[in-house]
Amino acid sequence: MLLKFFGLLFGGGSTVPDPNLDEPQLRPDNIGSSYFSGAQNFVINRPRMGVRNLAAFLLNRSHGRLQRPGSTPKVPSQDTPVGARTASHLAQNKCKMKWLHGPAGVGKSAVAQTFAEDCRTKSCLGGAFFFSRLGGFDKPLQVIPTLAYQLAVNLPGYKAILGQLLADDPAVLQKAMHIQFRRLIIEPFSVMSFNALQQPYVMILDGLDECEGESVQCEIIEMISEVTRLRSDLPLLWLICSRPESHLNMTFSRADFMISCGQEELLIDRETREDVGQYLRDGFQKIRVKYRDVIASEPWPDGPSMSRVQQIASGLFVLASSALEYVQDPEYANPEGQLRSLLSFFERGSHLTRNPLTSLDLLYTHILSAVPGHALPIALQIICVYDRFPYSFGRAPMMKDICDNLRLDENAAYSSLRKLHSVMRIPTPGKFELERLEFHHLSFLDFLQNPIRSGKFCLSQVYPEVVEHLLFCCADILTRDVADMNKATSPLRGLPQR
Repeated sequence: MLLKFFGLLFGGGSTVPDPNLDEPQLRPDNIGSSYFSGAQNFVINRPRMGVRNLAAFLLNRSHGRLQRPGSTPKVPSQDTPVGARTASHLAQNKCKMKWLHGPAGVGKSAVAQTFAEDCRTKSCLGGAFFFSRLGGFDKPLQVIPTLAYQLAVNLPGYKAILGQLLADDPAVLQKAMHIQFRRLIIEPFSVMSFNALQQPYVMILDGLDECEGESVQCEIIEMISEVTRLRSDLPLLWLICSRPESHLNMTFSRADFMISCGQEELLIDRETREDVGQYLRDGFQKIRVKYRDVIASEPWPDGPSMSRVQQIASGLFVLASSALEYVQDPEYANPEGQLRSLLSFFERGSHLTRNPLTSLDLLYTHILSAVPGHALPIALQIICVYDRFPYSFGRAPMMKDICDNLRLDENAAYSSLRKLHSVMRIPTPGKFELERLEFHHLSFLDFLQNPIRSGKFCLSQVYPEVVEHLLFCCADILTRDVADMNKATSPLRGLPQR
């Protein structure tokens, strides 16, 4: 997927990532509890901090990681316009900061992970942090120490400066994030000799929208943007990946960001569908090799089955990954049978002992759980009207139609949906009369319609309220129509008024 990306940025060949590769987290060997745990009232005389001590010092405060868990799919090694444009901008120094955004499950983390591994292979990875609220990697104070540790491992000159800095001021790790950023990143690079660095180093932040606190997310963006504008001499290139949440859109849409930061949207389009199709073909081939003693069919999967799985995934990496995990489940060790039950699940909604879309359902549950309690019923009602009652409008409803039928203020409607930008394209209030809701992938609606999968988020939960609102609207329309008819047929109609 990123051959052109890697080639333009670094030159030479590109690695071909393994979709099922699961590398361990990068942590130094034999590091246990912090060397300073529980210590107090001590003095360090003429301190020296080697890489192992430095690692312990930082990692016991950061608990950072280089990549998401192994369930994250690696992207297939193919060219994409997104990768080509991003590489071109970075390689030509058109921008030192890039925002890659896109819907939930479309493959942003896969792109970031594959890119990080290729940068590491080519010795130009500065550091990478993959946020995950579910995994506990969402604390703001984890970020800078984790990046600083990785920079120390990758750049000997930086390690020496950072080690002395931490020995002189160990309390810096307890200070505010912007102070950590200045002391641990900016100041060491400010005194380094850039002549010794043969290339810029890439810094990757993936899943920024999962960092704890919207204001902190914006602070991280502003912090990085400011240094790329004011200290353009620093040899650091930043790639930030996230879902298109409203507060992030607002921040990146500011005039100063439009100049200093490049942006790319990872869409579910033809290229993405081709990438996911290749990912599925590679995945099934590996399953066939692994279970060659039990797979009797030839070819497997057959053409119609392969096409159907690709159609179901329809460009969504997380759905494709879930399907492959289900088919190759070692507990059953029966890929042919698992594939048949998977297709039956999609075709007829068959009840299975194990949900084949567990990963996808966890993702959607996680997103919906972020919607405030007071806003969730309104959000579900809006989606329900759009999905279940389009015939009441005689056409696909605009957002204003939905608001009118639910007797909702437009600002209240938009506010209730603001946490769902990663699964829906939502018009701003000023465009409610002209634009409709759009779902990035139909699997989100499938999830909401299935009470077993979605539970308290199922659309059926709000059916009574929606029907009540629609009945009130019908009553209002009938009342107005009767009043107009009575007025039109009144014997006094047309007589002069006193």
